[in-house]
Amino acid sequence: MSSTLAARISTPLPVSAFNVRAPKSSAPRPTLQQRLKAVSSIEQTLGTHWLYKLGIIILVVGVALFGIHELGTLGPLGKAGISYFTALFLLIGGIALEEREQYRLIGRGGIGGGWALLFFTSYAIYYVEAMRVFPKDLQWLTLDCVLMLIVAVAMALHTLRYRSQFVTGLAFLLGYFTVALSQNNVYSLSAGVFLAIGLVSIVLRMGWFELEVFGILSTYLTHLYWLYHLLGPNGARGHAFPEYHSSLAILFLYWLIFRFSHVKRSVKSDFEEHVSTAAAVLNMMLLLGCLKFQSVDPTLAYIALFAVGAVEFISAQLPATKRRREAFVVLTVAGAALMLAAVPSHYTDNHIAILWLVGTEVFLIAGAMVQEVVFRRLGLLTGLLVGIRLIGFDFRDLVNLRSHGEGLEPAAGTLFAFCAMVFYLNDLAIGTRWREFFESSPDRPLLTVHSYFGAFAGGAAAWALFTQDWTAMAFAALMLALAAMGKALESRHLQVQYALLGLLAFLRAAAVNLHLEAPHAHVRMRLLTLPILGAMFYLTARLAAQRDDLAQRPLRGFFAAAGSALSHF
Repeated sequence: MSSTLAARISTPLPVSAFNVRAPKSSAPRPTLQQRLKAVSSIEQTLGTHWLYKLGIIILVVGVALFGIHELGTLGPLGKAGISYFTALFLLIGGIALEEREQYRLIGRGGIGGGWALLFFTSYAIYYVEAMRVFPKDLQWLTLDCVLMLIVAVAMALHTLRYRSQFVTGLAFLLGYFTVALSQNNVYSLSAGVFLAIGLVSIVLRMGWFELEVFGILSTYLTHLYWLYHLLGPNGARGHAFPEYHSSLAILFLYWLIFRFSHVKRSVKSDFEEHVSTAAAVLNMMLLLGCLKFQSVDPTLAYIALFAVGAVEFISAQLPATKRRREAFVVLTVAGAALMLAAVPSHYTDNHIAILWLVGTEVFLIAGAMVQEVVFRRLGLLTGLLVGIRLIGFDFRDLVNLRSHGEGLEPAAGTLFAFCAMVFYLNDLAIGTRWREFFESSPDRPLLTVHSYFGAFAGGAAAWALFTQDWTAMAFAALMLALAAMGKALESRHLQVQYALLGLLAFLRAAAVNLHLEAPHAHVRMRLLTLPILGAMFYLTARLAAQRDDLAQRPLRGFFAAAGSALSHF
């Protein structure tokens, strides 16, 4: 007993037992010498890592511009000779410096810049007028293509030796940039094909999937830059141009090269798979965007959507793809979405919103199925952009059309109807099926916004596809459908939406269906539409009455009164 007491006495009590605050341990402030060292470290990083990279880029671009524009007195052979000399100087000098530890980073920058300039010069001796050494002939064209392929393969094999994404990325991205500076015809775009083949071979061997993302961007944006200079900021807009079929073939070749890379690869981590997914979606969307920009017959866009969707879907069913669940899900969803989108695009020439919706569904469904929050939020934000476009541009166009008359507008109606179905699918189907993934902020509010965009698009579709007395009938039908869904799902947001549509239907009926200016001349139409409208409002009131909620009483009163008023007229 005494030993226990002694142990208790000898054990010191914690400071908190006496309600005494322990002194706060504050980290010592950095001295002046330490701060000067930090500044010196930043300067050293800028000097040894960034300034020399910027210098290499400026040198390569400067030599390329010099060959394209400056000193015409040198002639093509002189310009090509100077460009080749500079490329070999950078390449050989870079290889020599890379062997020394203190100059390794500078040497690798020289290697990347040298290969890029060597590829550009090999391209320019046929395609750039100011540097053309080879005559315009099919035989010399073939020879130059072989030369570019040899340089691209050699560039890929040599840069692999250093196992550095910087060296390889600098070489290929500078190659894309210098080629973009001097494009003058569609066949010059073949340089991008060779660069894509070389880049994909490196990506598959080294697993540098981030580099492929930049390669996809460079490939398509270079092509789009050429189209911009050829067609102007608005694109082809249905007007044929001679290079159309060649451009189309090159675009599909880009897409197939990068799709082969996506299917063929083996991934080692979830991060690599996510990067691969981003590259796959980017490849598909940039292809469709370029096709849209150069489209000479918008009514045939559904063929491209269906063909691309079919290939994407078939690619998903390959054994190599099925072994990677995320790749299988993404390509399957993308293929199915494109084939389904082909149907409404056949009836509307404005398929920008449809393309964006395809991207929305791919990211949203794939993000839910593979449990990746970044993909889900990308899908939600892309859908938000679609809704803003519908309100800001497409609905404005519909208002302009309606200001000239009450004729049917099937193209606009098809677009809005398709968007309405997709937006409600996102909220009521995807949001319910994977409810646990959309409960956190900001996912749930964004998904709710999708449903309001769906209501807006549904009302716009009814306005476009129905005229005169039938427009109010279409509004009321949407009101009744949303009321039924709101009752089944107990959704207050659906209640707000069908209340707004009900108000819209009542105002339209009062303005058009009553025919107050000449009631006797439209007796038959009044007898047909007004009782049906009254019945729809009565049914909506009954659906609202089945919930014992104080907030529902004003709605019930409004719908009942509207139904009674319309029936008595």
